[in-house]
Amino acid sequence: MKKLFTLVVALVMVGTAVAQKPFTFGPKVGVNFANLHSSNGDENDEISGLKAGLVIGGFVEYRPMNWFAVSADVLYSQKGAQSDMTTTVGSYSSQVENKYNLSYIDVPIMANFYVTRGLALKAGLQPSFLLSAKNKTEININDQSEKETLDVKKDMNSVDFAIPVGVSYTFNMGLMIDLRYNIACTNLIKDKDASDIAGNIKNRTVTLAVGWKF
Repeated sequence: MKKLFTLVVALVMVGTAVAQKPFTFGPKVGVNFANLHSSNGDENDEISGLKAGLVIGGFVEYRPMNWFAVSADVLYSQKGAQSDMTTTVGSYSSQVENKYNLSYIDVPIMANFYVTRGLALKAGLQPSFLLSAKNKTEININDQSEKETLDVKKDMNSVDFAIPVGVSYTFNMGLMIDLRYNIACTNLIKDKDASDIAGNIKNRTVTLAVGWKF
């Protein structure tokens, strides 16, 4: 009887360990609140306006212990900036709308420290691979409009690095809410001479996303 009881306890412990599912995965979708920042303050008026963009992809997480996990995402991520500048002198009025539309594949690799069963503080490293980069400008002068779109991908570095930090909460049913801020590490401009004029330009991004863990 004692051996049978020991066997039952062992089976229950194994079953509990399996039920904890150290590997989880799922989809994720959200929004970026992004802008660009230049180390040359004179350039910030043109690139520092906030721009919203889509984030969508998936993630996998390995949680070997209750308090710690490692996760990796693959995300299509829209970044950039948008600004509006208006000048009025007497009857003369001009408005310039400037948009930088940048698209990346983000691959954040995160260390997740669980404060409670569902609440995690996280930090990691994120390489981002540039897919496209366009600068759209619209100029309105006394109701006369002119538009121009430039492909600026060739002028930008193809890989951008950031340090993402944030917090997430996972509900019992599997729903996850994730908030992150990406600390930029890389100058986006490829040409050194251009950087000397415009300064080092970096992405600034806050991401709010929801996901589902399976």
